Amino acid sequence: MNSKFFIVVLATIILIACWLFFATNSSYQEAIKSRFYYEVGNYAKSYELSQNAYKKDIYNKMAYTVMMQSEISLKYVKFIDSANEYLEQISKLSKQEEIDKVDKNRIRMMCEIVLEDYERLKPSNLTNKDIQNEAKELRDKFAKLKGELF
Repeated sequence: MNSKFFIVVLATIILIACWLFFATNSSYQEAIKSRFYYEVGNYAKSYELSQNAYKKDIYNKMAYTVMMQSEISLKYVKFIDSANEYLEQISKLSKQEEIDKVDKNRIRMMCEIVLEDYERLKPSNLTNKDIQNEAKELRDKFAKLKGELF
């Protein structure tokens, strides 16, 4: 009977100690906030907070992991934004009555840039699948466009 009581008390003390550690350690508080921002899709704020948390405590694995995942996600978002800008430019060029050789070369270059940029992205199991899928769809559009035009 005493051993069961001792185990329950010991487990309770450990849980309280862990809670106090996380509640009073500013590095872990920022890491938890950064994780929240990562989950809601604000990767820039998440990266900023996790980087601050990691600077405060380089042994904070949570901050390091969120910082790396936010960095990867920011690269995906940057890729998606630039690919969408290129699509807008190509759409404007395609509305012309006749596309001259210079514009065709410009479109080909845009396709090559997007395809090369996609190859530089590093997929990760922790990165949001929606942005990975959106990036892949954009890459597929540009590969198809390049294949049809050139």
